Amino acid sequence: MSVESVVKARYEELSDQARSLLRTVSVAGQPLPQQLLLPRGGRERRARHGGHAGGQSLLRVDGAGLNANVVAYHDRIREGVLLALEPEERRHCHAGAGARAAGEPDVAPQLVASPLHGSGQLREAAEYALLAAAEAQRTLAYQAAADSYRDALLWSGGQLPNVAAVQRARADALHQAGRCDEAGAAYLAAVEGVQDGRARMELQRLAAEAFLAAGAVKEALRGAAAALRGGRRPSRRTAGLRCVGSCWPRRACACACGRRRSPHARR
Repeated sequence: MSVESVVKARYEELSDQARSLLRTVSVAGQPLPQQLLLPRGGRERRARHGGHAGGQSLLRVDGAGLNANVVAYHDRIREGVLLALEPEERRHCHAGAGARAAGEPDVAPQLVASPLHGSGQLREAAEYALLAAAEAQRTLAYQAAADSYRDALLWSGGQLPNVAAVQRARADALHQAGRCDEAGAAYLAAVEGVQDGRARMELQRLAAEAFLAAGAVKEALRGAAAALRGGRRPSRRTAGLRCVGSCWPRRACACACGRRRSPHARR
């Protein structure tokens, strides 16, 4: 007997309410707080007394109270439920979960963005993804912020009010998360939507720094050269890039950034 057949048999034994709950949790693909799953009437009382008793053989509640997360006991359970659902049923589950989450006060934006995306409401999903990215930045969760910025750019199809600013924010988050090679590429991608010469040079400088931090010297030199071509006179901030681009890999060199020439350097 396969796992799928066991899951199907247990699923058919559940009440309609428990089936709906299991479908919602399975389609979400992430832990959901009880407050999004229980009806408003008597919600706190039901949460204290195990509001998901009907599906307790297939679901698990981590924690206590309304903020406790509900998840499937095993990925195979979630996969078995998903296999039994038609695409339209999945979209319906996503739409219901998104509507409930959007109607809750103080809900995490990511819990709204994901189901809206699953239901095909891409513009609204992108807006919530931006909110999720900003919240992740405030909590120093830079990896999550970068992922949310990426989702916003992808789901919006490049139709955000200021795409270049979002691309810059994603690059900053990647850099802060330590994914420097990806940050360098993201900074360069942001250059394409910027018309101001100084802003373009700044993005190219940041790309060069990110690539250099990742050990990608060739990419760093290309970024440095592009930044220097875009400016007329090296400032104190860009002088270091001129040093990198013209003197690498000497250990010390005379350049506009004020570093001393090594006594052993070739004159």
